[in-house]
Amino acid sequence: MGKVEEAREFLKMVGMPKAQQADICCYVLLAMADIKPDMSWKEASNEWIRIHDIIQFSNTFYGTTYAENSRETFRKQALHRFRTAALVEDNGKPLLRNLHRDSHQIRNVCMWAIRQKKIW
Repeated sequence: MGKVEEAREFLKMVGMPKAQQADICCYVLLAMADIKPDMSWKEASNEWIRIHDIIQFSNTFYGTTYAENSRETFRKQALHRFRTAALVEDNGKPLLRNLHRDSHQIRNVCMWAIRQKKIW
């Protein structure tokens, strides 16, 4: 099973609806945890990350071709829903469309679960 499918399995396990188990949401989770295709989930990190960096990560490590103007899609389809489900938090900066200062991070309890892949 590839990392995208493993990410989808995690999102399903934490109760995310089908729409938030889509590939774009999996890429967001992988980027936020800094999980590259050849890495173990135990190696997940938890740094603040901007949407721009999520897009770049997905394109670089997972061969996607998301354009920079897809930021709003990432925000609406994944990050907003993840924040509502308490999987991620934002840095409290205004979430305005073209600002690069809004960052997100996986919540600690969620990061613990990600690193414990054996439980899911």
